[in-house]
Amino acid sequence: MKPKRAQLALIALIVSLIMISAPVFGAIRSNPDASGDFRPAPNGYRHRPVVEFFTGLSCPSCMAGPHPDMEKLWEENGYDPQQDFTYVVFHELNGGGEDALQTADSEERMRFYQPGVSGTPDAEFDGGYIELGGMANNDGVDYASAKTAIENCKSRTQTTINPLHPIQSLRNGFKFVKLDVSQMFTGISFSVVVKAQYLGTSALIETKALNGLLYVFMVEDNITAYSKVEKTDVNNHNAFRGYAIKAKDFSLKNGESTEFAADWPIPTDAKVPINPANMMAIAVVYDKDDTTTENGNQGNRAGVPRALQSATPASTAFDNGNDIPRASAIKFAGSGSKVKVTATLDDSAGIASGFVLYNTQAANATNWTVAKMNISGSECEGDTCSVYKNATGTVTLDTTMDKPLFIVILLYDGNMTQGKIELMNITAGRIHIKTTILSIGGAGIVIVVVAVAAIGYYLWNKKKKAAQSVSESK
Repeated sequence: MKPKRAQLALIALIVSLIMISAPVFGAIRSNPDASGDFRPAPNGYRHRPVVEFFTGLSCPSCMAGPHPDMEKLWEENGYDPQQDFTYVVFHELNGGGEDALQTADSEERMRFYQPGVSGTPDAEFDGGYIELGGMANNDGVDYASAKTAIENCKSRTQTTINPLHPIQSLRNGFKFVKLDVSQMFTGISFSVVVKAQYLGTSALIETKALNGLLYVFMVEDNITAYSKVEKTDVNNHNAFRGYAIKAKDFSLKNGESTEFAADWPIPTDAKVPINPANMMAIAVVYDKDDTTTENGNQGNRAGVPRALQSATPASTAFDNGNDIPRASAIKFAGSGSKVKVTATLDDSAGIASGFVLYNTQAANATNWTVAKMNISGSECEGDTCSVYKNATGTVTLDTTMDKPLFIVILLYDGNMTQGKIELMNITAGRIHIKTTILSIGGAGIVIVVVAVAAIGYYLWNKKKKAAQSVSESK
């Protein structure tokens, strides 16, 4: 046999063997106790799918089901610290031409997935790996299908061999990325830091570096805006407010890492004023070399890059085991038109900064006043260190003692981990809070206040009855 023919025969034999063994590999994958046909995911690795939802408050077909369904899905899962998935909502003008949360950037993002057309409702899971709704997909957006899509995206790390393309399957696996994102409020902007590390691929033969695109979406949770369909204001989750980082190119080899930093000034011209206490940075890494789709699902047809990993400050704190900054022994003291707030602040990484956001109107008010806390305590070692242990925070608010007070405290430690303490419907002139408050929200504070009032009434009533008894015995 001639050398060239021998080489071709050898290649054919190898391909045949791979084809024959592919079903065996598939069988191994179906066994939950087996390590699988590819390199396993790094120990403890968690893939967090990103859900990009395109909707409109004046879009009848959105508000009729898809919008409340997607919001329900986030409400059920989004506040767990481990953050199983991330959620970004882009508001559009489709249907009624009215949505105060719509921006030019949100429309541009819709065109990215649906060039030349306008389609809402539309949900893109992991950058279009699965698509529901839109113009080109017949599968609508609803609670059950969206929940299934998220679960299916989580399993993307479990790469399997396609018998029709065995060599391609072996060479192109899922790329594992460790992604951290931290945010810190400055009073007028958010400083955002992103760290990305490429942990390699599930492919047996790694031939490519990670050619990534980094986006950091700034979203606002629990924001009220008018819906022309509902004919009233509605609460909205994770509305897109702008980019801290947009389509930043980077390339990493196995084991390499990189870091990005950005400052996002809070827009002052937003139709609905932004509440910094409800802002969150969502970082997402997309793979420029990946346009795959779920088996049996055509996915997005625009050939856009798929998402490899997403992260929030909450998921970063969870993954790294970071403490959440806490405030306790919160006290109020009034003097004329001022109210002084004092609190004990605690975190194993020290307290770096703190802010108090307040208003005298309502918990869901659109305008909040920002006041920076003065932090004191024992400073950690280092000439430039500004992180305090055993810290005390004080701040003076421009309000009087007899007004209701709605307060949110934002704290940041040496890891840029954010802590958030909400004190809702507090009348500073009547309540002197000494109770330790760790992650209690508005409802928790109301319970504390009611409990204090109930105990006070009980003691007063008991004293009154005792006095009456003494009087009657005389």
